[in-house]
Amino acid sequence: RVDENTANRLQLASRQSLQAVIATALEHKVAAVVIAGDLFDAPVKDVGAGLWVESQFRRLTRAGIPVVLIRGNHDALSNARRVIQWTDGIHELSAETPETIVLENDSLALHGQSFASRMETNDLAALYPAPVQGCFNVGILHTSLSGSLQHDTYAPTTITTLENLGYDYWAL
Repeated sequence: RVDENTANRLQLASRQSLQAVIATALEHKVAAVVIAGDLFDAPVKDVGAGLWVESQFRRLTRAGIPVVLIRGNHDALSNARRVIQWTDGIHELSAETPETIVLENDSLALHGQSFASRMETNDLAALYPAPVQGCFNVGILHTSLSGSLQHDTYAPTTITTLENLGYDYWAL
């Protein structure tokens, strides 16, 4: 619905934003970069776009910074894994069951689950594992919480469910 020039500027803005996030992560030597879903807006049709994202993530992994990501409603059915191969240090969490990645050097545990389908209606957080003792625990969840009349409900959960898990931080 926008002219070609505006569309090109918007596409470039997405790339510039990711580059800025990566530059900041490298500058501050963060323990990990977390993507809480919707890395891609739809199935990856342009191999170049997928390869570009993977090359940006490699900048992080070469510096010893892992990337942990889940799929959200927009990229649930993405074919990114068929188009690109995530290198070591890039962890895409399963859509079948919640997973935990422990970064022992940083005493960091990251818990999450990808969407299996665009219309995820289950409370994924309800099955997330207990916190890992001795670690800073981060839950990663793509959710609309209990929902909104102005937005479709995805992976609905409640603040109480999130609080009861006892994680130190939620990346939503």
